[in-house]
Amino acid sequence: MCYNTCIAYTGPFDQLTRCPICPERKSRYTIVGGKRVPRRTFSTFPVGPQLQVLRSSPETAELMQHRRNVTRELRARGGVVTEIDDLFQGRLYYEEVEAKNITDDDMVLMLSIDGAQLYASKGSDCWFLIWVVFELPPEHRYKKRFVLPAGVISGPNKPKLMDSFLYPTFYHIRAIQREGLRVYDAVQARIMQQNL
Repeated sequence: MCYNTCIAYTGPFDQLTRCPICPERKSRYTIVGGKRVPRRTFSTFPVGPQLQVLRSSPETAELMQHRRNVTRELRARGGVVTEIDDLFQGRLYYEEVEAKNITDDDMVLMLSIDGAQLYASKGSDCWFLIWVVFELPPEHRYKKRFVLPAGVISGPNKPKLMDSFLYPTFYHIRAIQREGLRVYDAVQARIMQQNL
């Protein structure tokens, strides 16, 4: 990534050697022992393998039946909702299910991004990206063991072009959407093709 956290050298920026935003325009690389080494990097954690691990545990795979069960109950009632206590009782979600854009074999996720102030005297100097797995019941999906890391961007500055930092994450998601994700479901005791 850029020395001043302006951009990540991904997607349309992957061939650049200097940041197009920085006034300093420092080189992307430094030379160490005769080799090019990036001045700064950021971390991403692909969600696919993390979801495969969640499904392979009998306990977690059972919990991950929540969306499917709620959706089936909603369809059995013809889409009539008496009480909204989860995302899946919403009209927009139900319309996507009825249009077959979301099926029982899909997984519904949410990406969340937030900055963290690590020192009392500074502004946000570290950014965290996490996945929330909506397949889980509300009382479980926000627990530490089920919130999945997506990435970490160190500061000290706020990223100027966040899309460039998100590129690897969404590239991975798009590959899963095209190809599917083979997972072993411990509840159904079968290998299945999941979509996101």
